[in-house]
Amino acid sequence: MTTHIRLGLYGAAALAVATTTTMAQDAPSIELLHWWDGASGEAVQTMRGLFEEKGGTWKDTTVSGEGASAMATLRARALAGNPPGAVVLKGPDIQEWGSHGFLRDINAIAETEGWNDLLAPTIQGAMQYDGAYVAFPVTVHRNNWMYTSVKALDAVGAEPPTTWEEFNAVATKMQDAGIIPVALGGQKWQEITLFEAVGLGMGVDWYRDAFVNLDDTALNAPEMQATLEQLRTMMGWVDSASPGRDYEQTAAMMLAGEAGFQFMGDWELGALAQQDAEVGVDFLCLVTPNNQGDPAFLLNADSIALFNTEDANELAGQESFARIGMSETFQTAFNKVKGSIPPRSDIDLADFHTCQQKSAEDLVAASDAGNVVLSMGHSMAVPGNVRGAIMDAVSEYMNTDMSPDDGAEAIRTAIEITR
Repeated sequence: MTTHIRLGLYGAAALAVATTTTMAQDAPSIELLHWWDGASGEAVQTMRGLFEEKGGTWKDTTVSGEGASAMATLRARALAGNPPGAVVLKGPDIQEWGSHGFLRDINAIAETEGWNDLLAPTIQGAMQYDGAYVAFPVTVHRNNWMYTSVKALDAVGAEPPTTWEEFNAVATKMQDAGIIPVALGGQKWQEITLFEAVGLGMGVDWYRDAFVNLDDTALNAPEMQATLEQLRTMMGWVDSASPGRDYEQTAAMMLAGEAGFQFMGDWELGALAQQDAEVGVDFLCLVTPNNQGDPAFLLNADSIALFNTEDANELAGQESFARIGMSETFQTAFNKVKGSIPPRSDIDLADFHTCQQKSAEDLVAASDAGNVVLSMGHSMAVPGNVRGAIMDAVSEYMNTDMSPDDGAEAIRTAIEITR
């Protein structure tokens, strides 16, 4: 999760201080700035191990909390002339930093390694600034998963729901049986994840128009009202201990059968693996309800951008890091741990988790149908300041008794003041 960089506020003079020269090191070196923890943090150690095997020196800079904190750290360091060599960046933030001249052109590496033959055109474009690669992708995440407790379904004798009407019927049965229907951690990024899942299920084209294209007509369409009404119903099924709870704790509730459904991206698989949970036995990975029945894929991809430096060993470290990051060995190991699927199109997924295999199959089907949508809530679709304003409006709606009409107006106003 990231916030809008707004580098222009600091002035052209400050922007000129973008690189630093340091004394040479004994080995290629890299510093990675990120906010990954839990299972995702374990995945970073896979990256570190491969880099150190090549003789590199690794520095891990983890900024706890949401990506906004990491971006604040990055902004301060970049303007002081001391940016880390590598940073987890994605979506519009890559373009923002590239436009101010901070990112290193790695086109030569991309051409040598044949990246254009390995990556889908949409992913290629997201990694480039002004036609040149400045970043490389490490994951493709699916955000519209509904993790479902097998114990909870069995307790009420229900089949997995595929529409919101069916979902509401099953959730009502769970509530009557003393089961929490919706497991939610009350943090803004988890709340916007649930909002996206509901909105996408009201119509793929509508959601894209409203929250990727920010189209005024779509923002005033009946689907907006339907999304907020469904969300209001679901918030009535969330337990009082939700505020501040992390998603791993929430996953444990779902696995235990204390709660029925959790709406989360596929990084959840890492948390479930840590709890020795088995798909089909303890949980099901289901696509979030979709009233139109169309195959849909809400896409969120992690990528790493490389920042300009004049230090010879940092330059060497970046080159080694980029090659490792795009290697089949790394992308296989990293994504198995993280729960995502590799951006490389040539990797055999036969021994990946069955949920990851389904994700890959659904991505192809959704792509063929034109139903792949970039995630607004996870920084793929709109500038960070717009995303942040929408998140604030959605969170306020979810945590108050605001009416759907007022909630829709608050979201439209949030978008309007940040354009």
